[in-house]
Amino acid sequence: FSAATMDNAMKWGVFNPQPETYHFTAPDNFVDFTAKNNIHAVGHVLYWHSQTPDWVFKDPQGNLLSREALLNRMRERAKLMAARYGNTVKIWDVVNDGSLRKTLFNKIVGDDFIEQAFIIAEQELPKDSVFLYNDYGMTSPGRRDAVVELVNDLKAKKIKIDGIGVQGHWSMQQPTIQQISTSFDAFISTGLPIHV
Repeated sequence: FSAATMDNAMKWGVFNPQPETYHFTAPDNFVDFTAKNNIHAVGHVLYWHSQTPDWVFKDPQGNLLSREALLNRMRERAKLMAARYGNTVKIWDVVNDGSLRKTLFNKIVGDDFIEQAFIIAEQELPKDSVFLYNDYGMTSPGRRDAVVELVNDLKAKKIKIDGIGVQGHWSMQQPTIQQISTSFDAFISTGLPIHV
């Protein structure tokens, strides 16, 4: 394998569970290990609803943030990751499985949440960074087709996206080799490389 990805320690809720509370040790160790062993470190993940703590979406009184305030929080996270890991982590899962779900990111930012996530990443992370849309379960036709549509839409809008990250989570029985092959062919049709 040429790359390594942390499972949870860089996700917002684990990394920054409360305002001004940061857990740097595991990500720092990961980055040190990959650098010493000449392995590409993948930053996983900038934005994913499932492990984003509630405080990210709310003001001190517990009210949902405005669009602009949440975009600013997203930008602050990207800036922090750039400052701490930008010289060593060059591949980033920008969004994880955001294409098919209505989440607080979508509710507050709007239907352009994923576009905004990639725009913020490009503006705040080093210019030589590689940006991926990352997802799991993409051998199912519905999700596969939605991801292809999303990627092609981002490309048409000239938004920087450099690849498609495929999380396996596969068993020996499912999905079939044919399902994997069909999904890979669909992703290749976008013209982007696949990161497995």
